[in-house]
Amino acid sequence: MFIPNLTKEEIEKREKIFLSLPQQLQHAIASEETADKLYNIWSKNQLDPSAQSIISFTVGEVLLGIIKVDELANILTKRLEIDSSRIEKLNREINIEILKPIMVYLSKSALSDNLMTNEKQQAVPSNLPAPAPENIIDLKNLPKE
Repeated sequence: MFIPNLTKEEIEKREKIFLSLPQQLQHAIASEETADKLYNIWSKNQLDPSAQSIISFTVGEVLLGIIKVDELANILTKRLEIDSSRIEKLNREINIEILKPIMVYLSKSALSDNLMTNEKQQAVPSNLPAPAPENIIDLKNLPKE
């Protein structure tokens, strides 16, 4: 089972990445709403309790730009050690519930593949233009399921 064990240097790098992200991504990473969505996804899929922290950590890496969105399912497969059909469902729910509403910001803040090992990191500009109004989804007014 995957257990994240970050060095102090890796934590500091992640903090710098976080601070360089657009405000919308910072909010998505730190919000109680995202935590609740992750908990609901974990709970709905009846996963082992240790899976909750693995999913949260991995989704956090996607939001930071350390892992590409299209690599999420493969990374979860390796880290969670569960069957592919459950991974597909989990990946789909994470994409719909968490990533899709902020995809415009994820694509604008995409970082290099080897961000954590590259010594000459480039910060993502925090003054990115706001998305067009038609690309904004008001999550507060979505119908309850």
